[in-house]
Amino acid sequence: MKQVLSFIFIFTIFSCSFSQQKQSWKNLSRKKNSNFYEVKKGFDLALQNQDSSGYKQYMRLANWTEPRVYPNGNMELASPLKAYNEYQKYVNDNINKTTSVCSANWTSVGPIATNADAPGSIGRVECVGLNPANNNELYVGSTKGGLWKTIDGGVSYVNNTDNFAYLGFSAVAISPSNNSIVYAGTGGIWDGTTLGLVKSIDAGNTWNHITTFPNIRISKVLVNPLNAQSLTLSSSAGLFKSYNGGLSWISMYTNQDFTDLEYKPNDTTTIYAITDNLFYKSIDGGGSFNTVVSSGITVSGLKNLIAVSQSDPNFVAIATISNSGSAMIYSSNNLGLNFQPMECRQ
Repeated sequence: MKQVLSFIFIFTIFSCSFSQQKQSWKNLSRKKNSNFYEVKKGFDLALQNQDSSGYKQYMRLANWTEPRVYPNGNMELASPLKAYNEYQKYVNDNINKTTSVCSANWTSVGPIATNADAPGSIGRVECVGLNPANNNELYVGSTKGGLWKTIDGGVSYVNNTDNFAYLGFSAVAISPSNNSIVYAGTGGIWDGTTLGLVKSIDAGNTWNHITTFPNIRISKVLVNPLNAQSLTLSSSAGLFKSYNGGLSWISMYTNQDFTDLEYKPNDTTTIYAITDNLFYKSIDGGGSFNTVVSSGITVSGLKNLIAVSQSDPNFVAIATISNSGSAMIYSSNNLGLNFQPMECRQ
């Protein structure tokens, strides 16, 4: 009997340890002082045990990180913030020196079919922001190609982020009360690097880095329509709230991967949020959130998105994208209390 109990005890400890090791690479990759080679060991161990979940996310992380951290593996060396600070130092040290400017003109003739995960690729479009006062003014963010702006409805674009240390943009938000104020988040929700949050007060002509979120990917920024200083942000490390234009933040639901946020139309007190498996709702403008136990839906996906309708403020839709790539859309007509599946063709 003692031998049986001892076996069960040892097996339980081994199983728990094995389960933690399987997921350790994901957790390690989000920590500030992580070592890339420990992350790699965790990923390789997961593969050996038939767990390939997060394969693409890891390969993106490795593609960016590994060349920059050799030989000690310190992931701080791969931080876009480090590159940003190095660049700023270079600019300050050479501000009075004469520089040459290439006079060649280049014009994109794309779109060009490419593998967004391949080294040197142009990347996918990750976010689009529309000026609420001007339908011809758009900001388009790419995972690897910077943030672009058009003022003629997409006929032509300009890019004022070429000198950024990191060109991956995952979220963009224009203040409804002051269209010259634009916030942009970096680090695709499935990518391993980020510069944090940047802000423009001149409609995207110039940008300032205002907030650092180490190793945190920003998925959405909401600007209060009545107050450009009030922000709600979703990320791979939880929800954050700022009341001073992003200079300081209050964190909520840390260590949860939030993939989207939306205001209820014409109501700045109600905000919806979603993770890979839970639907949240705030009724105090993002000061606090509670999970919503909704019937008719199972929220489970690699990336979940929220949509609302200006014509029907009680309408909420959720799109779920699974690990296998299949998609499903659910809709609710009562603020998310009950959902019905909608047909989704690919």
